[in-house]
Amino acid sequence: MKLKTFTPLIFGVSLGLLSLTLWYGLLASFVLPKMYRPLHHWMYGVAMIALGAWRHRKNYGRFSMAMGAILLWDDFHDLIQTLSITLAF
Repeated sequence: MKLKTFTPLIFGVSLGLLSLTLWYGLLASFVLPKMYRPLHHWMYGVAMIALGAWRHRKNYGRFSMAMGAILLWDDFHDLIQTLSITLAF
């Protein structure tokens, strides 16, 4: 197997580890605990859509855009609800 086959997988795993480190490690003191999950998924979803738009002619580019959109849609309600609760205080 060529390295080209594993490049999307390596990129996805490294992006996931980077976002986990960023949200749970560095920004834990600035972000409310209720907002960790929606914001983490939104950051990951936006990054996947950006990767997919960059590599839209490849199969993994279209797959990345679809997965990013699913992540954004899945946590949209959670993010709106969390922001409305946060802004109410």
